[in-house]
Amino acid sequence: RNNIFPLILNQVAAENRVNIVVTSSQDEKAKNIIEAEIFAKPKTVHLAINGHGNVGSTLIDQVVESSEEIRNRKKIDLKIVAVANSKKIALNRSGFSENWNEEILVAERPSKVEELIAFSQQNQLENLIVVDNTASKEFAKNYPVLAENGFDLVSSNKIFNTLPIS
Repeated sequence: RNNIFPLILNQVAAENRVNIVVTSSQDEKAKNIIEAEIFAKPKTVHLAINGHGNVGSTLIDQVVESSEEIRNRKKIDLKIVAVANSKKIALNRSGFSENWNEEILVAERPSKVEELIAFSQQNQLENLIVVDNTASKEFAKNYPVLAENGFDLVSSNKIFNTLPIS
C-alpha cells in the first residue's frame, strides 16, 4: 500500500526485536509508519486535492478547520500537501493552513501528475490520497498511474463515474 519493500527483515527472538532494512529512499516513510503502528502516534494521511472550486475549496477549508479535532479524536493527522487545478499545482510538505488560497496564487509548478508523484517520493510521504473534485476526463486518465505509485483515490468526478470501464 505504501510501496515499501524491505530488503532484509530479521527477528531476534531473544531480545524481542525486529530489524528491517529498506533503501534510503524509503527510510523516513518506513520509520513514520512503524512508529505510528507501534507507539500509537497519530497516523499521518497526506491529501492531494485536485480541483479547488466550490466543492474542493469547501473540502480544503473543512479539513484545515477540523484537523486538530480529528487528530485528537481519531489519532489521524490529516495534511493537505498538494492543491491543484488544471493549470498549476501548489505543494507544501508541512501541509497547507487556512491561507492555502494565497499559496496557490503564487504557485508556479505546472499541474502534472508527475510533479505530484515526484514530490511524494522525494519527501517520502506515506498514506497518500488524491481527491479529485474536477469534471475532467483528462485527470481521470491518471488514476492508474496514481494507484501504481501508492495513492488511494477519492473522486466526486461525475464525468469519470459515467465513462466506460475500458
